[in-house]
Order: sequence, then C-alpha cells, then structure tokens
Amino acid sequence: MVLLASCSDDDDENAVGPVVYPIFSQASGTFSNSFSVEITSNIESADIFYTTDGSIPTSSSTAYSGPISISDDTELKAIAIEAGSGEALVGGVNYSLK
Repeated sequence: MVLLASCSDDDDENAVGPVVYPIFSQASGTFSNSFSVEITSNIESADIFYTTDGSIPTSSSTAYSGPISISDDTELKAIAIEAGSGEALVGGVNYSLK
C-alpha cells in the first residue's frame, strides 16, 4: 500500500487523535483472475470512502460497504475518516489483470 496524502474535511489545525489510514486486503500486483478486495482501517469505527479511477477520495466519494470486485486494471484509492482524528491518510493500490 502506498500512502499518498493527508486530507481533512475541515481545516482544524488543532485536531488531536491518531492518524487514520485504510488497509487493503490485497497488495498491488498483476493477477490472472478477477478477485475481491476488502478495505479496513486501523481505527475500527472509521468511515471508509474509495475511488477506482485513481482520483483522490473524499467523504463525498463512494462509501465502502463490502468487498470490491476487481475484474479489470484498477487504481483503487481509499480514505478512512474518523471524527476527532488527527489526520486521514489516503492509501492506494494498483491492480493489473492479464
């Protein structure tokens, strides 16, 4: 996983709490068959949002609700957001299918 950037829905420079980041069940790579990816967070109660087109996700992106099917080349990025956290990091993985 690559951590790409930090994001915040508000500009509160005094935010406290842990850094929140997404965790992908499958690392980047090249695969022969389609598969599913799960996204979790280091903070269990965090809300997760993702994109599959390589764009930076925000709280307005698709909300994660279960495994994501990967059946084509995909640049998956996600952000985990927790109220009161210090920072939310964007993570990303790249999948190629032969």
